[in-house]
Amino acid sequence: MKFVEPIREMEKVVEVMETMLKDGKERLALLFWTGVYTGLRISDILSLTFEDFRKDVIYITEQKTGKEKKIVWNKDVKELFNQIDDREKTGLIF
Repeated sequence: MKFVEPIREMEKVVEVMETMLKDGKERLALLFWTGVYTGLRISDILSLTFEDFRKDVIYITEQKTGKEKKIVWNKDVKELFNQIDDREKTGLIF
């Protein structure tokens, strides 16, 4: 069985991010950056909405643990979201 290891060097994280942005995959980059900065599991990230990103702070209940978590959006995540935000869109972002 293969094991998945986290990316440990920040340079690699930035490299992945820059590649996504260069390839025009802003939404995928937002998903990746959200995971990096929040530490949320993918199941929790996929449940985020446009409305969640428009706020400065959100509270979510993690699906796996049932714990409530406060998320204060990092400025990099907010800037990336603002690049793709269409004010008329609502609902799930990913």
